[in-house]
Amino acid sequence: GKPQQSSGRQAKIWEAYESDPNQPGIPSGYDGTNASISKVKRVTIKLSPDVDRMRLEEANYNKVQSGLFSGRFVSKIEYTPGVPSSDRNVDGKCTALVIEAGEYDLKALLSARKGMPLRGRALRDAAASAGQCIQAVHSSNLVWTDLKTENFIVIGNNNLNEEVNDVNGKMGLPGVKGIDLESVIPVRNNPIDYTPEAAPPEFARALLAGEAPGVLFGFFF
Repeated sequence: GKPQQSSGRQAKIWEAYESDPNQPGIPSGYDGTNASISKVKRVTIKLSPDVDRMRLEEANYNKVQSGLFSGRFVSKIEYTPGVPSSDRNVDGKCTALVIEAGEYDLKALLSARKGMPLRGRALRDAAASAGQCIQAVHSSNLVWTDLKTENFIVIGNNNLNEEVNDVNGKMGLPGVKGIDLESVIPVRNNPIDYTPEAAPPEFARALLAGEAPGVLFGFFF
């Protein structure tokens, strides 16, 4: 299929599956029956020519998942610089980051609910995941400058339609995990990227006043 464009603009996001080492091209766990489809391990591949940003994101995953609080982030499966390709324009010039794949993100879920907020157990699960991710980032002396609903995905729960209709949140959202750490920076540093919807008011005002380069990000949460 076609890749998605990441919020970092240069990166492309691909959905793939883990291949069986004994049968190249066949998904691991798939035996040809419909019942085995659920056993196939899907992954997300982030491919980018921006080596420095990819190296930074990989380092950030390592930091937040090895500290005192690991948070609820997706698992980092593999990091490969200089990915070989049959395309000469890409061969050896891109870096790949392979992570755990999700079914959908919270932004898509909220959009499908047409303005109806999360409630009950679903809200508690999503809030707990966000809180633990922030705790892990801050305990590592880092700041997550792109904290938004789009960067929380639901793992192992392909029940989007049911979640949309779960008005009171009784089903819950136990598989919510954080992704996209390429914009995470050390505390008291300048932001290297931002999304308007996720930017703190202080930064937005400084940006409009032409003073953004002087803004240092601390712990806002």
